[in-house]
Formats: sequence, C-alpha cells, structure tokens
Amino acid sequence: MLTKIQRLPIEPISQASADQRKGRCGRLANGLCIRIYSEDDFNSRPSFTDPEIRRTNLAAVILRMLALRLGDVDNFPFLESPEDKAVNEGFKLLMELKALTPKRKLTTVGKQMATLPVDPKMACMLIAAHKFSCLKEMLIIVSMLSIQDPRETLGSPFNIADSDSRDPNTKNSDFTSFVEIWNKYESFRVSYSQSQLRKFCKENHLSFVRMREWREVHKQLVLGCRNLGFKENKELGSYAGIHKSIIAGSLNQIATIRDGRQYLGSRNKRFNISRSSLLAKSSHKWIVSGELIETSQTFCSMAAKVEPEWVVSMASHLVKREVFEPHWSKKKEDVYAYEQISLHGLRFIHKRAFRFSEIDIPGARTLFIQHALVNFEVKASIPFLEHNKNLIVSLEKTEEKLRRPNFIINERDIFSFYEKRIPLGICSVKSLTDWLRELDDTQAQSLYMSGSNFMAEETEKSFLSVFPDTARVQNNNLAVNYSFEPGADHDGATIEVPISLLPQLKQSDLDWAIPGLVTERCQSLIRGLPKILRKGFVPINRVVEELLEGISYKDGPLLQAVSYTHLRAHETREDRGWRRGGGKK
Repeated sequence: MLTKIQRLPIEPISQASADQRKGRCGRLANGLCIRIYSEDDFNSRPSFTDPEIRRTNLAAVILRMLALRLGDVDNFPFLESPEDKAVNEGFKLLMELKALTPKRKLTTVGKQMATLPVDPKMACMLIAAHKFSCLKEMLIIVSMLSIQDPRETLGSPFNIADSDSRDPNTKNSDFTSFVEIWNKYESFRVSYSQSQLRKFCKENHLSFVRMREWREVHKQLVLGCRNLGFKENKELGSYAGIHKSIIAGSLNQIATIRDGRQYLGSRNKRFNISRSSLLAKSSHKWIVSGELIETSQTFCSMAAKVEPEWVVSMASHLVKREVFEPHWSKKKEDVYAYEQISLHGLRFIHKRAFRFSEIDIPGARTLFIQHALVNFEVKASIPFLEHNKNLIVSLEKTEEKLRRPNFIINERDIFSFYEKRIPLGICSVKSLTDWLRELDDTQAQSLYMSGSNFMAEETEKSFLSVFPDTARVQNNNLAVNYSFEPGADHDGATIEVPISLLPQLKQSDLDWAIPGLVTERCQSLIRGLPKILRKGFVPINRVVEELLEGISYKDGPLLQAVSYTHLRAHETREDRGWRRGGGKK
C-alpha cells in the first residue's frame, strides 16, 4: 500500500480468481457460471493475482529481516521478488520512523520496534508513548488499530458528547474515543457473565468476536512492552502526549483544512472526514488522520485535532526549514531570524522567530558585533562600550574639523577591532556579560579603544595644533565649533564671539584663527575666479603652498596678504623676463 490509502474501487480480477469463483457454483451438483463480461476481456486479464509481497508495504518484512540478520534485502532469494520501488519505499518509511540510519542500519528504536508483534508504524507509536507517559492509553488505541473496527454500525456506540471524561479534548479525537469504549467494556466485562457481555455488545453495536480479538492483541502488546522494560502510566495520559505518539507513527497522515471542510494531506492528497467521525462537523485547522479509504471519493473515518508544533517536534529529522531575515532584536538583545517549516509539502510554521545562533554561530556573531557593538544598539550599560562610544564621538569631531568623514575611523575599523577580541560563541548581550565576568583586568582592558588604535600619536597632535578647540582672538580664548554638513548654515567652523568683543574684532583675527582651514580657503578663493584668471594658478595646490610660504597673522587679512604675495611674485617674474630680453619689455 505505497500510497497509504486503502482503495475499494471495482477492478478486474485475474483469470485464476475468476476460475476459483466459478468452481463454487458446482460443489454439490452441476452448475452454470455466467460472467457479465466478454470472453476477450477474460483472456486479456493476467493469469494470476500478484502475490501480496508485490502489493503491500514491505517495511515490516525489511525490519524483521534486519533484526534476524538475514542479509541484504536486495539480494535475498524471494520466491517472488518484490519491485525495487516497493523495497525503497519500505526503507524510506523505516527511516522516517527512526528505525534505520541513513546507511540502513538498525537503530535502538528499530531493535525495539522489531520485538513488538505489530506494524512498524504502530510499534513506533508505543515507543513514543513510553516517552510521553501515556503507554496505557496507546496500548488500547494501537491494539484497536491493529484489528478490524469492532463497531458494527459506523459511529461511536457510546455518546461521547455525554462522556464523563474530564478532558474537554475528548470530543476532538476519534482515537481517544476508543479508550472510552475500552474502559466501559472492561468495567462491564469484569462484573457480568459472558452472556450478559454478549448482550451488552449487541445493544451497543459492538462485535463480540472483534472485542475479544481486541483484548487478545492488547494482551500481546502489553507483554511485548513489558519485555522492553516499558511501564504503563498510572496517571491519565495527556491529550498532547497521546497524539504526539500517534503523530510519531503517522507523519504522512497530517492534514490541514482547505476549501470548506475538505482537508489537504501530504503529497497533495485531498480527502473529507467521514460522517461517522467525531470531527465530521468540526473545522480544525490541523488534524492527524487514520487510514484513508478511497471509494468514489477519499475519506478518513478517524481523525484528531493536533497542533502544528507537535508535528514539528516529532518530525525534526524530516522537516524542511527555510531561514530568512536574520536581524538584531533590540528588545531581546540577541540575534534572531525567522523560519518556515514544512513537511511533505505542508507548511506548518509560516514565520517563527528563533535564535539565529542555533544554526549559524559565525553569522549571528557578525550581526551582534555590527549592531550591538558598532552601532551601540544595546540597553545595558557596559563600561568598555561607554568608553569606546565617547572616544568614537571625539574622533568623529576631529573628522569634522578635517571635513573628511571616515578618514580617521570608520565602521569597518571598529568592526575589525571587536572581531579580533570577541570570542566566536558571543552572539548576545547576555553571553557577552557572562564572558566579561570571567576576564581578568588585562584581558578586559584590551576591549577599551584608544586613539592609537586608529592613528599615530604624532598625527593626532598635529591635527590638534592646526584644528584647535579654542582660538586666540584679541588675547581671548574663544570656543570653536566644527560641523560637516554641506549646504547647512552652520557648516564649517564657527567661533562664538562675545558682543563686548565685537568692536575690537578684525578680519585677520578670524582669517588666521584656525590654521588648518587657511589652505582650503585659499584653494576655494582661486577656484572661484573666472576661468581666464584661474589659468594662472595651475596647479592650484602647489601655487597655494608657495603663496602661504612666509606669510602669517602679522601680514593682515588673508585675502590681502595672499594678493600682495601673488602681486609681488608676479612683478618679480616680469623683472626677470625684462632682463632676459635685453631691457625691452
């Protein structure tokens, strides 16, 4: 049953099956067999029905062969060799159930499953039930699923709506309804005679023979679980535990609601819930179904409401995860990402946040350093970070003086500083603070930045000398504010001059107050000249350097001093030309 669907369509039988049915009409006397199809149709049919080994899932056969060490399944001398596809499907199912490793070796779970006298999917449910402390309930459910439905009339013979169960989820599961049937049957069985028990089954539309078979299978499974050391739970099993156990053996039987009350299962299987189910009139988003039956349509007679998180936890080895949008969370002070989780074509989680370091520690560390340490996106007060922030602000002010952003320090340099010092596993503020507590003073001091990390001490001193924070104006030290915002009114250097000092202020006081800007101002003056005049100042940088050589504050306003120096240099060049021309100008 590779499609996991029990099919009941009308199909042609083989010639051997037709002849076997023909033989029944002449057992006591000569009979007449009339077939309602043509002789050509009969002759075109296969001679014999395919053996069951070619028609059924081989997971149980493969598991038993591996447990008995009968050798390679592919090379085993079967009387009728199964198709390779069927063998591969069997191996695939066992891997889904965690019974085999990817190298097709038995796992501990697989060895336990092989000892239980039940289908591997059912055995997987029992092993999971032991883990979730609901083995008592699952023994009842699995033993029922292993036989033909004991209900002679579809629909529960007991009114679950009137059930005295304390669990409100009882009405959300056909599987747990069988626990109700079992408990009431058992309580009646131990108190009354066999004839009264038969009468009880008849009144409640239960098959007495199948109920007895149910008890026999249950007894075998109880003994099998005891041999494995499993103990039945004394407390009631939880709804979540029971259905997680069912999911463990039914990973391909999860479905989500689509149009109306139709459900979409794995690999695009669509079906409806039978009217006999407790969930027939419900519209739960996610369900786990029992075996599907295909007639004119596809139905499931048993189903239960489940949560998508249960499926993800039980199918962690099979789900496909799509991770997207890794980001720094200011609120949680950690690196998070979103994930989409799907299984067999069904998407269970659309956008769930999780810690990115769980799957990518280097990537999480990179985002942590960039946002928390470089961009200071943290709420916690961390001493070295506060110190480094103040230093960076100071260096950025120096860059504003130079009117060259990122000249001294940039994000790449800051990132590199931390990357060399922060260990690989540090991806959040919490992990950072925990790590800091373990450092000695020398190690902790290495996280404190200094100007020497980004520029030489001599360079820093030269910057401070030509771009002072205060300017000497008329024997007064006035504060200088620097700003690099081209186009803004406050762009450049601004000196705040008291009103009382304005009458004494001279143009030369302002022109020479900031030595570092003198060269740039001269270059700007030349670039502002008409083109015909600007030609005489090429190259500008060298001409400005020559013009400023030997002049200072004592020579008066900058424009006047530069003009006088240029005129004097121009006259000197003309005199030299007059002498070379023999006195003729």
